[in-house]
Amino acid sequence: MKILLLVQDWISFYNQAEALSAGLTDLGVDHKLIRVAELEGSGKIYKDYRPDVVVGVGSWQSYDVFVKQPKSMGFEVLPWIVSDDSVEKYIDNYNELKIIATPSNYCQSVFIRDGMRADIVKILPEAVDPRKWYQLDDKKTEKFLKYISVDSSFPIPWKYDLLKLKKEGVPFILTVGGDATSKGVQEVIKALAMLDEKIQWLYLIKAWPQEHTFRRGLEEYKLIKKCGFEERIRYMVADFSQEFVQSLMSICDIYAAPSRGEGFGLPFIQAQMCGKPVISINALSVKDVVVHKETGFLAKPVKKNGLLKADVGDLARYLKLMLTNTELRKKMGRAAVAYATENYQPKIVAEKLLNLINLLK
Repeated sequence: MKILLLVQDWISFYNQAEALSAGLTDLGVDHKLIRVAELEGSGKIYKDYRPDVVVGVGSWQSYDVFVKQPKSMGFEVLPWIVSDDSVEKYIDNYNELKIIATPSNYCQSVFIRDGMRADIVKILPEAVDPRKWYQLDDKKTEKFLKYISVDSSFPIPWKYDLLKLKKEGVPFILTVGGDATSKGVQEVIKALAMLDEKIQWLYLIKAWPQEHTFRRGLEEYKLIKKCGFEERIRYMVADFSQEFVQSLMSICDIYAAPSRGEGFGLPFIQAQMCGKPVISINALSVKDVVVHKETGFLAKPVKKNGLLKADVGDLARYLKLMLTNTELRKKMGRAAVAYATENYQPKIVAEKLLNLINLLK
């Protein structure tokens, strides 16, 4: 068995493919992982490697490179694709395939709603490698906290000495995403504004540098200022390493991301692998990856002007519960590690992929 993993050029898709590759390596399966940008127009990789199946990892919109080109050269294909709010093209083309994989029940429902044959759309969840995503020990955590802190002796008014705050027992909330707005940070900020100001917390937000991140980030900054949270929120926009993000996961106490849209939600699994309870929305693919009242809390969804958001009142209630109950956070964190490890290890997902490939025969 020879598998070519062809991944769309975006960090989340590459992480998705890389974890699957780790699982295939664990199983001893011959495979190659390449990015679409590395694919020569002539399809030289196909001729040299001669895979038994090409697994395209990315969006449904990559039909031409995931399906059309390899099939035109006589290779079997199994696209592993996410959907967004609508699938506008290629439905008839995809319906000619034997199997299509998608990472969540939500994506599956969107594909079927828009005309894809229900019998060919199979769920293959994304994987997270516990060898890379785990809670750092106290020494490494303290070192990272010191690294990203501004010493409290420095003459500025903001509370940026994270190490000092952590030692004082202040709970940290974290949100990570391509952009912060789509991950629901405005809803989180509004929920925090509903809490008693005596409840301690620090909110860390990490986004990816791109045009709409900065444009929408202005909305967040205005909201932060309106709520008087300038000293309680740290907003980071940079393309940090995976190790940096893992360190952020390790120093936080709660991972909060009531997403407005989510095809799978890899950070939810990463956070749970690191032993963090989650607060999110009871909708989209989040329902697949967070167990309500066991590994986290899911706020009810509401729709305003056609936009799906988490109910702010629900978020406030769950945030208060977690911020004020250390033992609950620890209990849910332990459950989160067990759940994520049992269901999303690379080897487990790779075995599911091989089962789908067998259906192509």
